[in-house]
Amino acid sequence: MTDHPSSQGRGFYTKGVEALNRGNLDVAVEALALAVKGDKDFSAAWRTLGIALARQGELEKAIAAWDQMIALDPENSEGWYNRGTARYDLGRQEAALADFQRSLQLNGNSPSAWNNQGIVLYSLGHWDAALNSYNRALELSSGDSRAWHNRGATLRKLGRHHEASESYGRSLELEPNSAATNRALLRIIRASLRRRSLAMTKRWT
Repeated sequence: MTDHPSSQGRGFYTKGVEALNRGNLDVAVEALALAVKGDKDFSAAWRTLGIALARQGELEKAIAAWDQMIALDPENSEGWYNRGTARYDLGRQEAALADFQRSLQLNGNSPSAWNNQGIVLYSLGHWDAALNSYNRALELSSGDSRAWHNRGATLRKLGRHHEASESYGRSLELEPNSAATNRALLRIIRASLRRRSLAMTKRWT
């Protein structure tokens, strides 16, 4: 990892970061590409280039940038986390899971990494493991409405409908206008009413 990139590389990097913060992705990518061209061991520039490319929707190129970052700075959890997110978006769940697991080995206090690992585990049908990930995410950040929603969806898959309703309720306390969570909670309520109706019918026939 380059701790002291050239003044030219630092200048391109600064320009790229400023452009990224303004949302000018084309300028950001161009400047950051020049930064790593002049200083191939500039891991921070590779990281930020990956972010700019990902925001452009260029996920394969973003992954290539984070590959370079990881090679230069393998103990930095952000590279693994970012690459895992891109791999998941490309449908590469197993590879994404490996990246999130490595990210969490390096930094086990990242609620976002725990939440994202839970999403991948859920998509693979590993619901108990996904629930454990969401629980850990919420231990670290109880104000994350997404993690409460995801926990609710997982509990629903596990048939734990009352707990799922409670999780969705916590999510709605934090984000009352979430259409997805409102729909999910409504499905549970309707399913519960159907189950009660069936139970009542069985009692009287």
